[in-house]
Amino acid sequence: MSKITVLAAVLLLSGALFPAVADEIQVTEDNYADLLLNNTILGESSAIGQWKVFHKKGGKRLFYSASGLADDGEIWFLKTGEACTRWTKLRDGQTHCSILSLDGERLSWVGIDGRKTTGKIRKGDYSGWD
Repeated sequence: MSKITVLAAVLLLSGALFPAVADEIQVTEDNYADLLLNNTILGESSAIGQWKVFHKKGGKRLFYSASGLADDGEIWFLKTGEACTRWTKLRDGQTHCSILSLDGERLSWVGIDGRKTTGKIRKGDYSGWD
């Protein structure tokens, strides 16, 4: 075997040539507790700036923005696999359903209107904004 073949084999096995890519998985009622429960999602929007959502037991959620806005809400899942959320004040208290997917620490949700939002998962009740 040539030195180049050996080097290529070593790099391939170590992941240097093709680094592992996290598989995107759909968040469902069955895996929600393992993936999001007792964790914080951080994000940012043009309307309210930085925000975070802490996922509590019983589908309860707490929302905070860096500008001081706070709200509470809930999440539940339909048999179709969609996650539905409702806040007390945000979005006029209306229910919105979307598909949640997780790719590493990146959570994405796409609503029926096609609008996509993303956030980062942080373990526990995260106190920072990054």
